[in-house]
Formats: sequence, C-alpha cells, structure tokens
Amino acid sequence: MSPAGFLDNLPSRGTLVAVQAGAAFSAPPSVYIADHDTAPQQVVRNDPTNILIRTLQNKRSKEEAKRKQAKAADKGKRPAEDAEGSRPAKRPAAGSGDGAGSSGAGPSGAGVPDPSQSSYTKLSLQPRTIKELQTVLKAWNLTVSGKKDDLIQRVLDHQRDARAHLKVSHSAAHGNKHARPLLPAAMLLRLLVLLLAFQTCAGAKDKQRVKEAAEESVAVESEQAEEGQQEAEPVAELWLYCNTTSKCQPCGALRGLNEHCRSLGGYAMAQCVVAQQESWSGTADFSRAVSQDEELQAGSTLTQHNGCTPQSAATVPGFMLMCALVGSMALLVVRLRARQLRRLGL
Repeated sequence: MSPAGFLDNLPSRGTLVAVQAGAAFSAPPSVYIADHDTAPQQVVRNDPTNILIRTLQNKRSKEEAKRKQAKAADKGKRPAEDAEGSRPAKRPAAGSGDGAGSSGAGPSGAGVPDPSQSSYTKLSLQPRTIKELQTVLKAWNLTVSGKKDDLIQRVLDHQRDARAHLKVSHSAAHGNKHARPLLPAAMLLRLLVLLLAFQTCAGAKDKQRVKEAAEESVAVESEQAEEGQQEAEPVAELWLYCNTTSKCQPCGALRGLNEHCRSLGGYAMAQCVVAQQESWSGTADFSRAVSQDEELQAGSTLTQHNGCTPQSAATVPGFMLMCALVGSMALLVVRLRARQLRRLGL
C-alpha cells in the first residue's frame, strides 16, 4: 500500500492545489540556478575552513551562555574573597607547624613565627596548601596573590631578607671591634711586599756588579798572560785554577788547593801554603816577595771573592726574614677575617 493510501478518507478542507504568499511567506521564494547536475548520485563538496569556523563559534556561544547562567545564579551572593577577609583566619593545625617547631605563636600572627626566626624550606612548604601559605604571607604583611610556587618563593625571599637585616643590626649594635685592624694589616702587608721587591732588585744589581768585576778580572789576567812574564806564570796558573774549580765561601779556605800545590814547585808552592793557611776574608797577604803583576792578580782575585761574600752572608738571610714576615702577616690577616666572620655568624 502506498503512503498516499493512508491519507484517504481523512477530514480536510480540500485539496492543496497552490501556495500563495501570506503571513508565512513575506516574499516569494528565491529562485536558484543550479550550476551542477541535480540528478541523483550527486557529489557534495564541503569547505573545511567554514566547518571549523562554525564549530568554534558554536562552542564560544555555548560557553557564554553557561557564564551568563552562572552569573545569574550567583546574583546577590557575597564573593568568597570578601567573606574570607571579613572573618579572622583559621588557626592552622598543630601538625602543620614550620621547620622550627610549633613553640608558640610568634609576634607576626597566630601560629606564624617571626621571619628572622623561622626556618622554612622549599621542601617543608611544598606540601602546604595555598590557604596556609596565604596565612603566613598575611601574618608577614605580604601580598597573597599568585600561584603556589610564587607564594613559596615569596616566603623564602622575605625570610632570607629578614635574617640578613637581623645580622646587620646585631653587628651594628655590638660594634665590630675586630674589623678595625684589617686595614692597617693590609697596608703593612703591602709595604712588606714593596720592600721585598726593592731588596730583590738590589740583589739583582749586586749580582750584576759582581759579574762585571769577575769579567774585568778575567780580562786583566788574560792581558797579563800575553805579556810573557815567566816568573809569574806559576802563580797565574794557580790563580786561574782556583778561580775555575774552587767554591767561594765566606771566611773559608779554597778547596782542592793542596792537590794543586803539590804539582807546582818552588815559589808557587810557597804561595800556595800561604794562601791555604790564611782565610779568603780579605786579609790574605799575597804581596810578600812578589812582583807588581802578582799583586794585581791577588787584588783581582780577592775582589772577586769579597764580591760574593755580601751576597751569601746578607742577601739570603734578609730574603728569608722578609718571607717569614710576609707569611706571619698573611696568617694574621686570615685569622682576623675568620674571627670577624665567626662573630657575624656566617
């Protein structure tokens, strides 16, 4: 049976033969011209951009509708922030005390210690709720807005600043007596360093002067050797050997002199005995029964020996004394600084 058969014998006002414009149709329907095949099995092409825009607009309209409904439901009620600010803050539980322990209520608020006496850490504040952190910040007269990480960082920063201020005020009240000698000690240390540098330069100049004297004596000896004086040859050979093989020691005799004296004879051996018996401190008398050339050689050798005596006897002990003074002053400065830091509590 066709669908039209169910409409038979039904009450009606007549057969619908035409549609005219009336209240339902203010204007005749628009005429559309199809630019594609209107036969069945059509291919419908959709625009993804238009579909996305329509979806977002519908979602935003739904959210705005929900927001308007929530405002209408909350109309006439007091906000939660105002209600919390008008009533006194609740006292925290006994088990939620800070790291310093719940020894009692501090001066800043109920159950909240003073910032300079608290020992909050990031690990101890992490398990706390935002409301508990806001309670601590309110007791310290700080802002309570922000996320949980911001509140924790604000508590730690204020605690650190309060401790630093307390240490500075404590040191200013009692007076830092041990900090005064630091400046004179530093100045004295600088003077000692300058004096050491000056003495080092003086020692370098002495070394240069001794070197020049030695070179001059060697030049004099070479000139005298070229003149061909036969009588002074054994003595000149002895001086040359002593200058090249012996060690310069203050107020001491030349080493290895006996062995060389045995190889010489006559007048040279007698002079070796005299040089061995007397010290090289500047009192050896080599001018006995010798020629003028031999006296010049003896004088040059004694000059070379006496030139190294001040360097060995005076400069080295002075350098060691300066090192000891510098070390003692550095140790004194370190001890004073450590005592000052200990008094500050650092």
